Amino acid sequence: MVLGRPTAYFLSPTRALVYEKRDKEVKAFVSHVTAAQGADAERRSISVNDPMAFAGWTLYQVNYNPEDPSYSGLEAVYDPGVGWVFLGFALICLGVFWMFYVEPRLRKPKKSPAPANA
Repeated sequence: MVLGRPTAYFLSPTRALVYEKRDKEVKAFVSHVTAAQGADAERRSISVNDPMAFAGWTLYQVNYNPEDPSYSGLEAVYDPGVGWVFLGFALICLGVFWMFYVEPRLRKPKKSPAPANA
């Protein structure tokens, strides 16, 4: 860069990569969350790819307002059936293994004994 002007890296005569620095662009936003249930409380920082799990609930940061740093959109997810979902995945894998490896061996025709010449 020369005096703040972006420079280009030409990939071909019609394509180029340009790096531009944007001063007001937010790269990441972190929310400080406190979750409480009865006497239990947990304080954690969460971000877009780092959710917080507490008492069976998972808190995800889904949006934010860069103009208002006090706002952070959170999504609370309670999924008690997730164990059943993973059990289903395991059963599917077991069924695919059975279908491709075990069943063909069970269906192989058995060799009949050679006819005896009299």
